[in-house]
This record gives sequence, C-alpha cells and structure tokens, in this order.
Amino acid sequence: MDNKGVLVVGELNVDILLNNIQGFPVIGEEIIAENMSMILGSSAAIFAANLASLGVTTSFCGMVGKDLLGQFVVNELQRSGIKTDLVVQSDSCKTGLTMILNYAQDRANVTHCGAMEYFTLDQVPLNKLSDYRHLHFSSYFLQKGLQP
Repeated sequence: MDNKGVLVVGELNVDILLNNIQGFPVIGEEIIAENMSMILGSSAAIFAANLASLGVTTSFCGMVGKDLLGQFVVNELQRSGIKTDLVVQSDSCKTGLTMILNYAQDRANVTHCGAMEYFTLDQVPLNKLSDYRHLHFSSYFLQKGLQP
C-alpha cells in the first residue's frame, strides 16, 4: 500500500444516537429513549475510519476541544488506525456533538458545531500536502473558520 496515504481535512464531533424513542419531542415534556450509544461522528471522520479499515494510510487534520468528548474522538480515530498528530486540541472550544433521534423511517439531528467552526486554514499543513497522495476535504458548510 502507498505509504504517502491520504490526508483527511474536516470536521470532528461525537454522535449520540437515541433509539426506540417513545414519541416525538414536545416542548415542556420529557420522552424516553430506550437505547443510547455514543460513537465517532462527522462525515470526514467516518470516511477516514472506513478508508483506514481498507488498509490505506490515513491522517486526519481537524479540531476538537480539550475535553472528554475531544479525547473520545481522538481515541476513536487512533483505534481506527488513523494518524492524529494533525488534530488540534483547543483549550478555548468545546468538541462538537450531534444528537440523533432515530425513528423507524427517519431521524432528527441537532448539532452543536463547537470546535469545528473555529478550525482555520492556518491549522492545515499546506506546506506538507506533497507528503500525501490524496487530500480529502469535507463538510465545508459546517466549518465557518475555513469558509473565508
């Protein structure tokens, strides 16, 4: 396999999935979800994990907060075989989170972007892009710091 690999630049967050929900949310009322799981979220991280599972050398460049969720994200990336030396851990931002309410045929998502909004082009190693065979960039619309 090519040791130059792929650099994935993108958003990082945790997904909290609620399943077997007893009804739809109503303001002022509480409903019960019978099942909950916390997993690595974001299209960029999911792409990177799938790529790494195919044996492709994969590095990730993005931002998380220096918090429990950020540590979870970095640990999950590493567990998937992804190099994380380019993941910025911010003292001033919280890690993003998406709450996913799964219903039989559809779902509702609520996202707190957190650190992904503050990730900028200055944090991407542009001078090292030739070290990689491919650059994958995703979810531009969520990364306000990269939009300018």
